[in-house]
Amino acid sequence: MAAVVLAAALLVSPASDPAADAAVIPASQQAAPWHGLVGPYRDSNVSRVWRGATHEERSTWLCIRWHESRSYRGKNPTSSASGAGQWIKSTWDGLKVWVKVDGQFVARQYLEARHAPAWVQDAAFRHVYARGGLHMWRGTHCPGTD
Repeated sequence: MAAVVLAAALLVSPASDPAADAAVIPASQQAAPWHGLVGPYRDSNVSRVWRGATHEERSTWLCIRWHESRSYRGKNPTSSASGAGQWIKSTWDGLKVWVKVDGQFVARQYLEARHAPAWVQDAAFRHVYARGGLHMWRGTHCPGTD
């Protein structure tokens, strides 16, 4: 687990400069945001993250991602929102200190949601979902958000 987190940390730049992001994110992923995502839910499909998840939970996350950014690397041009769930920076800052996979914190090193790999953002969603925090996505009209 530590090797996976370390490897992910080495691949993700905390820079918020779009030019720097372009250098870090492969062009294939910038042009095709679903590239590298698998399965019917088009998410990371990392078994340790999704263990025990229901169809409803994964479908809700797919719906939210579709309405919010359609990309784990998305950045709102007029706010601090970023990542698949378009988490504003203050929400991400509060959330990232609690997100765990297999008992280990996995999101603390990522400055913004868009800097975190898909599996970390998936874990962050699962944390929010388990605690009934879907109201932040009310405008999407996805299941459980209203």
